[in-house]
Amino acid sequence: VKSTAAFCALFSFLTLTFILLAVGDMTQKVGVSRAGGVTGVITAFLGFYNAFAGTANKQNSYFTAYPIPLTRK
Repeated sequence: VKSTAAFCALFSFLTLTFILLAVGDMTQKVGVSRAGGVTGVITAFLGFYNAFAGTANKQNSYFTAYPIPLTRK
């Protein structure tokens, strides 16, 4: 449960991407496969943001990411 909103969104979009790509492959519908590709690109951006937010801080970067925690401390 100790996670961030971006990390949760990453795996939610990853699951949605796999589902759309599998359904598009089974039904041979181009639109469903295209939607899976679009959600895959969104998943990639979320992955890049999570990697940046996990490594960038004030000591080693000019830009810092502000992760939103899902739990209260």
